[in-house]
Amino acid sequence: MRAEISGKNTGVPLSLLAALALATMAGPLSIDTYLPAFPLMADDLGTTEPGIQLTLTLFMAGMALGQFFIGPMSDSMGRRRLLLGSQLIAAAAAFVCAVSPDIWVMWGGRLVQGIAGGAGVVLARAVVADLVVGKTAARAFALMMLINGIAPIMAPLVGAVLLVPFGWRSIFVFMGLFNVFAMIVLALVVKESLPPENRSAGGLRGLFGGIAEVVKIRGFLGYVIAFWFSFGAMFAYISGSPFVMQGQLGLGVGTYSMLFAVSSAMIVLGSAVSARMVNTIDPRRLLAFGILLMLTASVLLLVDALLNPTVWVIVPLLMLALFSMGFIMGNATALATGLARRRAGAASAMLGAGQFVVAGAISPMVGLGADAAATMGTVMTCSVLVALAGYVWGVKRENYTS
Repeated sequence: MRAEISGKNTGVPLSLLAALALATMAGPLSIDTYLPAFPLMADDLGTTEPGIQLTLTLFMAGMALGQFFIGPMSDSMGRRRLLLGSQLIAAAAAFVCAVSPDIWVMWGGRLVQGIAGGAGVVLARAVVADLVVGKTAARAFALMMLINGIAPIMAPLVGAVLLVPFGWRSIFVFMGLFNVFAMIVLALVVKESLPPENRSAGGLRGLFGGIAEVVKIRGFLGYVIAFWFSFGAMFAYISGSPFVMQGQLGLGVGTYSMLFAVSSAMIVLGSAVSARMVNTIDPRRLLAFGILLMLTASVLLLVDALLNPTVWVIVPLLMLALFSMGFIMGNATALATGLARRRAGAASAMLGAGQFVVAGAISPMVGLGADAAATMGTVMTCSVLVALAGYVWGVKRENYTS
């Protein structure tokens, strides 16, 4: 049953949000924990650096595929069974990666791991969208993001702690055990959120019909575009920051890693502030604030890069941009899924699959220019401008007046 919009109503129990956040944590944990192990993996599996990098590409592709197909599928099959099954499959795939004798098995394991991880993300969002709407949903998504934000902060540390004494295979054992733990918690806490009478028709028609249906909803696509391209701007930072910080500004690996962790914490802080403010401020206003804040940071970053880039200016601006993500992701998700209540799985699939497609397209652009800082600032600014245009279009299409 849907909770009514209420400033004081938390809508979803914190225990449920924490359990669902475990399902969404699998993505960052499965990426950030094993990045330091790339050289050792290449030697052990007898492959090249591009061969190991392909394990990350296949995982990201799997995340997009899992969200695109499993989201609409859950509109007809329900959420709980698929959610538990996704964690079981992700665990099995991680264990396969841990014992992989060659790069071919590793590639297959990572693809399956990504598909199952994507399913966990899309289903967790759909469960929240089934239960709450409006401000309540925005608060719930912000709190879930806050919990989920712990993963990219802790993952590199966990990977480093395991890598030296136990080797790279122990990292994948950790991933598998985490999925088993998540499955147990989800089984104990999560009940089916989509009753049979509210489910859509199955089959291919139901699968693709759900996507077609949500795209036609007035305002939906605008909020989705805002979500996609804000994430794209953040991914431009993720892919470009090593070249800017280490190559152009001369920071050491340790200093850069520390700054990356602090930057990730800024997203958590932004989510916490947004969750607090949504009780009294409309999610549309908070989303607009987040996008404009990110645009301001991106433009100033570009100006500084064109003049004389310095670490004392670039780092605070990047942190400001990531702080704004805490306002953008949760509110954009709540607004988009709130418009597509009967197709929450398909709506969540559009949000999730598209963000990885956009991020994958934007990431190579950061490496095109000779000046890393200027190129990163340009790509971030252009991406946020598209997000702003999507937001404006979404509000107008929804016929919302402040």
